[in-house]
Amino acid sequence: MTEAMIRPATMRMEDGSAAEVRTIPVKQEKTGNKVRMIIDGDLKTLIDRPHPG
Repeated sequence: MTEAMIRPATMRMEDGSAAEVRTIPVKQEKTGNKVRMIIDGDLKTLIDRPHPG
């Protein structure tokens, strides 16, 4: 995976509002289905960190 694969998306919340999120495509090993994984939690923290250099 590379940062170039990260894409913005709009996620519908339970209350009907919308939230902007970032996603990355992944392919499920067992079924081969392509899905978009929302980047949040520790992964978001890691990606948002300033890069050296």
